[in-house]
Amino acid sequence: MKTRLLELLRCPLSGGQLNLEPFEVTDHPLGPDHRAEAEERGIACSALDKAVKHGVLISEQARAWYPIINYVPVMLDFRTKLHEWFEAEHQSRMGRLTGYGAPSGTPRPGELLTQKSFSTQWNILRDDELSFSYTHVEREDFLRLELDWPAWVLKDRPARIINVGCGFGMESLSLRNVTGSEVFGTDLNLSLLNSGPKFPPQPFVHTAIASLFALPYERSAFDVVYSHGVLHHTFSTRDAFEAIYRHLKPDGMIYVWVYALEDFAKNLRLIRSHVFETLFRERISRLPSFLQNAVVNLFALEYHRRQRKWGHNRDKWKYKNSLHMMRDRWTCRYAHRHSFHEVMSWFLEKGLDYQLVNSLAYQQRFGFPLIGIGIRGARKHAAAASRHAA
Repeated sequence: MKTRLLELLRCPLSGGQLNLEPFEVTDHPLGPDHRAEAEERGIACSALDKAVKHGVLISEQARAWYPIINYVPVMLDFRTKLHEWFEAEHQSRMGRLTGYGAPSGTPRPGELLTQKSFSTQWNILRDDELSFSYTHVEREDFLRLELDWPAWVLKDRPARIINVGCGFGMESLSLRNVTGSEVFGTDLNLSLLNSGPKFPPQPFVHTAIASLFALPYERSAFDVVYSHGVLHHTFSTRDAFEAIYRHLKPDGMIYVWVYALEDFAKNLRLIRSHVFETLFRERISRLPSFLQNAVVNLFALEYHRRQRKWGHNRDKWKYKNSLHMMRDRWTCRYAHRHSFHEVMSWFLEKGLDYQLVNSLAYQQRFGFPLIGIGIRGARKHAAAASRHAA
């Protein structure tokens, strides 16, 4: 965790500011370009060239502590086994925090199961050259299509982007590459603890573990709120949208991509597949790990055979890519599908003008149709000003 984050992070329980007690700090000197960018952004270089590898963040208001593990602040608002391990691992230091405890909130429905599922899924894939069949270059091209409206998003380098559901963190790096912005990646899954050391040398990319329902930042703090393929894996996609929307600046842009109900109603084969998945996915998500692994591997074997024969980027496709895909489909408790009109209504109710991702441009770039609902929204006056300026 760069010390820069201390001024921005907030206690997910109280919303208050935090105090830092570092256990181990490392130096990461900035190059000339990063120093110039820090000055342009009004950020002290000393807040970016030092990173806390291990330590705690302390909330006076909530009387709670939050661990920093392998450079990653764990900002969950509920206690997990990870907190117990951290407390035992740093017993001599933690003993001084009399009167403070691990966060006392309650996980939302399915959150612990979702955390376990996606931690396993992303620890399998990590920073592979493919993610959901896209190369890094292709994923950045997809991001440009997702963020090409309003024009200022790609044109003017927004100050802050929050990446809700960043997986292993590579998506946050891609957002940085595409926009040149300061990016704040968050995810519920614990694989970020393994990618933590990748980010101290990246002064304008930060990661944190948190629930999207209790993001550890002030409300209305971000120019862009970005979430691809995440909200539908919560107990309520609509409630998840409301939760992340709270962190959007009044003149900012929010983008979400969620599963489309229409994609599963095109023909009888897809309808049967959707019914089968609906019937069995939640049951598989609750299986003991050894049985779940057996089922996932069984599905992955057949999927891998087809992907290697006909799939996109099949020459780069590995068995772990098939495992990652099958875990994404079968081991998460929730995978809601929504109609286009339903999702559009969420944006309209917030007074947002909106645009869908250009499906023709996507097909021309990748050679196959876009699935899902990719939609971004901005205040009508902000969108109009953007179009006028462009």
